[in-house]
Amino acid sequence: METLESLKRRVERTRDLQSVVKSMKALAAVKIRHFEQTADSVGTYRQAVELGLQVAFAGRFWRPDRTEARESRQAFAIVIGSDQGLCGQFNDQITAAAREQLKQPAGDLIAVGHQVADRLSLAGLRVAERLAVPHSSGAIARTVGTLLVRADRWRRDARAERILLLHNQRRGGASSEPQAVQLWPLDLDWLREVAERPWESRSLPTYRIPGAQLQAALIRQHLFVILFRGLAESMAAEQASRLAAMQTAERDIADRLEALSKRHQQQRQRAITDELLDITSGRRALQRRPR
Repeated sequence: METLESLKRRVERTRDLQSVVKSMKALAAVKIRHFEQTADSVGTYRQAVELGLQVAFAGRFWRPDRTEARESRQAFAIVIGSDQGLCGQFNDQITAAAREQLKQPAGDLIAVGHQVADRLSLAGLRVAERLAVPHSSGAIARTVGTLLVRADRWRRDARAERILLLHNQRRGGASSEPQAVQLWPLDLDWLREVAERPWESRSLPTYRIPGAQLQAALIRQHLFVILFRGLAESMAAEQASRLAAMQTAERDIADRLEALSKRHQQQRQRAITDELLDITSGRRALQRRPR
């Protein structure tokens, strides 16, 4: 039988764990809001980039090289997951989406998050590089810069005809859905729609750098916005999954703490009863001794 002292230690450890889980819940709730605001913050910048594209392509729609890539061609991908566990099915969900999107022989993958990198490797996908998940707006921007360099290298050296971005996006509460965004080739229907939008003023802004150079720079900024928003949305979804996992853990810990407290109380009551019986028995024994 478990001793009273060991039960007491188990109760104390369970209470400590309950306190940690509550702290993690509070931190996850704060981070959800932070990363959602971070994702929304690029909205204005996206609008500015689209206005620039509207000017740069007005009357001279440009068709990038190799825009007619077939779906069966080898695809390279950036997959965003998490560095840490305790977030439910978050990493398994995006890994399953990666396997679905990359049914054909896949090229190299960049995994943002060590947890998802391990799952992608176990799924048989070739993880060429692992990056840590950024945890601030500045770190997100630096990570996006690294990813853009890698994507340029894929296009230049590996002649990648398809580059995908895969990440989870929060859908309310703790639920999230995998999102697959094609970074390359560009969505020509979207680009044509931007180029053909009516300009609100009577004259278009002018620019002095070569048109092709301006177009390439703006397209790069467009990709920057997609990657930045994808990272921020994935991190918000990760924290939502972690919050749900912590809520489940908190309920389980509360049930366990209640059961342990009852056992401790019963054991303590038995110990007190045994002590009282020993005292009573000793008193009776003393009373029976001859004087």
